[in-house]
Amino acid sequence: MIIPTMAKKPDYLTYTLRQLSANPLIGDIVLICNHGEPIVFDGMSDKIRQLVQTENIGVNPAWNLGMTLCRSPYYLLLNDDVLCQSSIIDSCYNVLRSDNSVGQVVVETLQAIPSPNAPIAPVDMYIYYQFYRYRPYGWFMLGKSKDWRAIPETMKIFFGDYYIQHGLVQQGYNIAKLVSATISHDTSSTVRALQLNTTLQKQQERYFYEQAVA
Repeated sequence: MIIPTMAKKPDYLTYTLRQLSANPLIGDIVLICNHGEPIVFDGMSDKIRQLVQTENIGVNPAWNLGMTLCRSPYYLLLNDDVLCQSSIIDSCYNVLRSDNSVGQVVVETLQAIPSPNAPIAPVDMYIYYQFYRYRPYGWFMLGKSKDWRAIPETMKIFFGDYYIQHGLVQQGYNIAKLVSATISHDTSSTVRALQLNTTLQKQQERYFYEQAVA
């Protein structure tokens, strides 16, 4: 599990870390600390490895860095402002390993953050959705390490999720979206905090240009 963080939502992050580190399916947890300091909380799991950066290297380079350390057949790329419970890992893993046509699993998302104690029902169904470039699900992505391809260095801030999912679809995979359970996500909290709208627009233009000439 790879989580780039600017520590803008530490209560969400520490809750999710406690939940997911307790799941036996989770091996190593790599935190890419782009805010320059380690995360500290009571009961921190020894599964967690923190890579503290001297400057914000961006989400996509952080994912690339984390994947160089991946020793598992599977990876989970997770935002630091996502609130989820342990059972979602089992549900997504069961989908990914049971159907060879699936290249990645994403999850239905609530924009309003509920209480951390809100129950999340086990998932027993899922649907595929047709991949299209204008609505990626980049805050929770479970995939197979063998299919990973590094995100180009020109994409430093955003649109890495487009690149990953578009590449999987080009290889003939489906993206499976779980619809019978949810996670919660404070969408783009880091983007808003850093006021990156202009930069994101430039990244979007670069992304679509690179796809056109690829």
